[in-house]
Amino acid sequence: MAPGNTCYSWVNDHEAIAVVNAYKIEGGKVVQIEQKLTPGQSAQWAQNAVGWATSIWQDMLA
Repeated sequence: MAPGNTCYSWVNDHEAIAVVNAYKIEGGKVVQIEQKLTPGQSAQWAQNAVGWATSIWQDMLA
């Protein structure tokens, strides 16, 4: 699996969207190899965003 990054954006109180990127190292540099956008806003993406944030906060505050 390639290294990746996901960016969540809330669009209202109950829904979010996401941009998902994948990268590789090529010639000693980080190169983007893929970018996906969610097909639309949804409560599921909002749940994923909350899960991501909760995980990061637990790691940071542990």
